[in-house]
Amino acid sequence: MIDESKTEPKTGELIPAQEASKFLTERPALARRPGNIFIGTVNIFTTPSRLLKQTMEKQFSRRYAGKYRHARLLFFIDLALLGMIVALTALAAWVFFFRSTLADQIALSVKLDRPELVSGERVTFTFFYEHTGREPFKDADLTIRLPAFFELKDSFPEFDSRRQSIFIGDLAPGFRGQAKVSGIFWGEVGSSVSLYSSLSFRSEDDKREAAFHRQDFLINRSTLQLTAEAPDRLVAGQAITITLRYAQNGSLPFPDVRITPIWPDGFRFISSEPALKDGHWQLGELASEARGAISISGFLPQKPSPIVFRFIPLVRLQEQTLSQGTTALEGNMIPQPLSVEASVEGFKDGVLAPGDSVTIHLSYANQSSLPLEDVFFGAELESPLAGINSFFFQPEKGSPPDRLEPGETGRLSQTFSLISQPSKRDPQFANRLALMVKPFARYTLTDGLPLRLETQGPELRLLIRTPFEASVSGRYWTTQNEQIGRGPLPPMAGETTKYWIFWQLAPTWNDLEHLEFRARLPANVTFGARSNVTVGSPLIWNPADRTISWTIDQLEATVASGQIVSGRFEVALTPSADQINTAPALVGETAVSGRDKSTGTDLQATLPGLTTAISGDPRASAKAVVKAP
Repeated sequence: MIDESKTEPKTGELIPAQEASKFLTERPALARRPGNIFIGTVNIFTTPSRLLKQTMEKQFSRRYAGKYRHARLLFFIDLALLGMIVALTALAAWVFFFRSTLADQIALSVKLDRPELVSGERVTFTFFYEHTGREPFKDADLTIRLPAFFELKDSFPEFDSRRQSIFIGDLAPGFRGQAKVSGIFWGEVGSSVSLYSSLSFRSEDDKREAAFHRQDFLINRSTLQLTAEAPDRLVAGQAITITLRYAQNGSLPFPDVRITPIWPDGFRFISSEPALKDGHWQLGELASEARGAISISGFLPQKPSPIVFRFIPLVRLQEQTLSQGTTALEGNMIPQPLSVEASVEGFKDGVLAPGDSVTIHLSYANQSSLPLEDVFFGAELESPLAGINSFFFQPEKGSPPDRLEPGETGRLSQTFSLISQPSKRDPQFANRLALMVKPFARYTLTDGLPLRLETQGPELRLLIRTPFEASVSGRYWTTQNEQIGRGPLPPMAGETTKYWIFWQLAPTWNDLEHLEFRARLPANVTFGARSNVTVGSPLIWNPADRTISWTIDQLEATVASGQIVSGRFEVALTPSADQINTAPALVGETAVSGRDKSTGTDLQATLPGLTTAISGDPRASAKAVVKAP
């Protein structure tokens, strides 16, 4: 142990380096005391070398000592080689990253002739170059990659469009120069355009070198400007007219201009002047200083909220469309003063059937403190079975009100009939057959400037079961006059005549299950053993109860699948003597049943029986009466 009282130096006292090393080794805490700055400095500089020495000794002991005849010599040779590798690597890095080239002696920059880059405006780019070296350069060329939508008008010196360059010639040391390129620029407002340039030259040893420069310019605005105007007060459901004004402030024509609107959610566009075509207003080419306006009519959304209309002017160039910015029209809507709601009564489980007479009731209430003028109520209908697109409500007694006082309520009704079968097959309604009722009211709010408003009530959706219609027919001859029946015609007592009976189901709009056709054959008529069907199980003849049946377990909506649902079978008539001079029955009534899977409704239909006087086959019908043999 060291006696600190004897070995610790006094403050500011200088001690030999050997003693300092001893203190650092055995009592390093002394070096951290005030006054031991010299000892700390020695420690800082000696520690890395000591660590390096220890590392080298470990490597020598582990990899060289005792393994080679001249181990120490080989160790120093390897150290020398390693040092050379490190030095060469450092030299290569310097050459690659830091070595100055002749191109570094060219200073190249670009400036715009105005504070900002404007789409549709004539601009001039000035390229400045300076030779800062001491060696003259020859055959200098300034190459410029112009923006994609830049239409060159003039340049100085002359710009070679084929080579995209300006020839400058020889550059003496210290030479400064500039080149200008002018033209019309188009671009997307809000984006940036990059201008690339390079100055290439030959050095005294005839090597071609080049200096490169890139500069980005932000496109701040366009010479095509839009402004939008709307009423100061916006009420939910309001009929609104927006005026969109456009101005082409550039000195040159603006080609193929169109404006695209982006409507807020819930806005119902009605019309505009000029008309909207393919989602745009097509303005064509706009001359310099051209002005115009677009008038837009529609109804604001029903729910009050902040609302934003956006209009985007576009220019079409080289098969590409460039946005010229976005104009936004913002506002806040106040709640609508009138509420309406539709309802329907008297239908089991709320399911309608084709051909039903439907009465729609509309309840209304003026929820505001202001009277409402010029009021009328209506409903829009959407269904392939509706038959009409809309109607106006009539009161149960008297005339419909055209003025509603604050707090006034009431109820109106209107009746219409569904059609039995849609005139057109629209697959989009397959398994979605319903009646959509959208009630509305239109009125004028007279507080301040009169406002024409529209209120829409909640949409009422009523399910409709599929139309369920079938037919039965008989034939001896086909429509092409081909004979398919057999036996005498007219039928003769005691002899057998064979006819074909056809069952067919009309198009269905919902999926069906457990579909069945069933009929009973009368006396003197038997199943002819020949039959076929387009879908489902084969026809089954039951001699015990004289019934013939056809079942289809599952049937997709045929309006979508296009499936023809048809079955036919042969019957054999052998008239008795008491049937002479009559047209005997061929098949009794046909009962058709099934279940609508979409609505859960049971379906039933009854088809009339057939006699030999079959209306679908005029030739056979004319020979329907049984003759004596």
